[in-house]
Amino acid sequence: MKLVWHAPRIRVGNWIRKLLGDLVTEEVEDYADTDLSSDSIHVVSINHRPLAEYNSYFEKLRANADNITLFHTGDEWFSGGYTNYQFFDRVIRYHSFRWARGNGIYTIPLGYPNTTRTGAYSIRSSSRSISWSFAGEIKSSRTQMARSMSEIAHHLLIDTIGPNARKLNAEDYMRTLLDSVFCPCPMGNVNIETWRLYEALEYGCIPIVERRLTLDYYNELLGPNPIPSFNSWSDAAHWSSQIMRDPERLDEKQIEIMRWWGSFKEILADDLRSYMQGPSRAAELKYYGQHLSTTLGIVSQPLRLAELMRHQNLSSLRWRIQRYAKRIASS
Repeated sequence: MKLVWHAPRIRVGNWIRKLLGDLVTEEVEDYADTDLSSDSIHVVSINHRPLAEYNSYFEKLRANADNITLFHTGDEWFSGGYTNYQFFDRVIRYHSFRWARGNGIYTIPLGYPNTTRTGAYSIRSSSRSISWSFAGEIKSSRTQMARSMSEIAHHLLIDTIGPNARKLNAEDYMRTLLDSVFCPCPMGNVNIETWRLYEALEYGCIPIVERRLTLDYYNELLGPNPIPSFNSWSDAAHWSSQIMRDPERLDEKQIEIMRWWGSFKEILADDLRSYMQGPSRAAELKYYGQHLSTTLGIVSQPLRLAELMRHQNLSSLRWRIQRYAKRIASS
């Protein structure tokens, strides 16, 4: 199949290629939206253009091509435009969202960015010198993470936006993760899922993720898994401190996670390729695209906001309210 890129600099391009494997026989860049080939996979990013702006192109593509798949990336805000799903035989998307599910819609993990060096993991947890590391913007629930986890000695916390901000290049970041026992993975801008989890898994860190009272996001997305998840960062810090006192148990946990991740990737790739080679879901996607909840903003917007709220905790909500209040005050 032809892999058609409609946005430049897709930061998870290598992850997409790995999962699709030898299904892809050709790659092209089509930022002008002119490719009308059959047997094609079209990668779009909400960070580049809203999905709704592709409407006329997708209509023309549907009229001229058979066996076409949409690969929908960058939708962490659940931005809508899902009526365009009706023009495809299959849809692959990132970010699990209960109003963007159904026959023909296949949600996959966000995966790791292109700068990730796969296969680099080799050091056991008990031999690593950094207890935990985090490099990024300290905001939202990350503030709570930094405060709680900082009680653990020999950590490395790098704030990339504060008064003492600094950044690591890709090589230094990789070396830091390769020498870190734990990698806390607090939520991103509005969504619990971030690249950080998948980077940690590739580098042999033990990732620590968040869950909410009404949302166990990673369990829903990945299925049963051994990744440590907690409702609070104070609980996460306590668990991390305890297991570090038992090197044998610590290494066993690392090995358990790494074996699961290796197996999970193989199963995911096989399932995705079977889905791609399976029957068309055009009829189901056409029904979905014309469904009330995806076509009327008065219905879809409250559903979208309700879903985004499920990703928040009190710390992240407080941060967002304060940020919004400052914008109002300065306007």
